Amino acid sequence: MKIMRRDITEKEVIEVKTSDKVPSNSFKALSSLTKPVRKIQLVKNLTREQQFPNGIEIRKLADFLAKLGET
Repeated sequence: MKIMRRDITEKEVIEVKTSDKVPSNSFKALSSLTKPVRKIQLVKNLTREQQFPNGIEIRKLADFLAKLGET
């Protein structure tokens, strides 16, 4: 499932998965079709967050959702 958030100035593409610590192939295809955007893969069962040189972020789903209400 992909979600586009519109309540921020920077555009993001978010993909949500149950358990996959490998960056999504969808992000690679997206990079060649659009302007640069922040790419975040949210994973429910994840032990360690990562950020890759190509800009893809893999984050813990629960932590990311908890921070949405902050500001």
